[in-house]
Amino acid sequence: MREGSLDLLPRTIGKKEREAFIHFLGPIGMQHKDIIFLVPKGRDRTLRRYADRHGLKVGVKKGTAYFAKFDKDKTIQKVVTDGSDYGLARALIEGRIDTAAILDKGAMESALAGMGFDQFEYARYRHAQTIGNYFGFSKASPNAALAPRLNEVLRQMATSGRVQEIYAKHKVNPE
Repeated sequence: MREGSLDLLPRTIGKKEREAFIHFLGPIGMQHKDIIFLVPKGRDRTLRRYADRHGLKVGVKKGTAYFAKFDKDKTIQKVVTDGSDYGLARALIEGRIDTAAILDKGAMESALAGMGFDQFEYARYRHAQTIGNYFGFSKASPNAALAPRLNEVLRQMATSGRVQEIYAKHKVNPE
């Protein structure tokens, strides 16, 4: 997105720092997306409130926005992984992190299952949030001039219910 080698990225989380290189189109809808924390089995009580993360090594995926307070918190020891669920899962399995911040529970559980690992659970603490579903359009794209028109079309589709209709037809959850 920074270099313009990718024009459009669906389901992009709007973040102030990204506005320098991404046009956020939409939102096409809103979703409830809690940030949850994966821990080794038997450690679900390790995290009961936000402050409990201090002193723990918290795994995060490179380039992922979680929530503002967490993203900006310099007092938490964050271990940045390669940006994949597999890399984050591997860090937990190998003991390089104490907990993993998770935005997409299904994707993480799929990665863990693919690795044959089931010795995990979710911490008691979770950060509840509602976020917009945006399409990110690279400002460096050779097609960047199309962003305003595409934004208008997406807005009309969201307002008319067409977005939900398309997702339902293709059996895709827009969240």
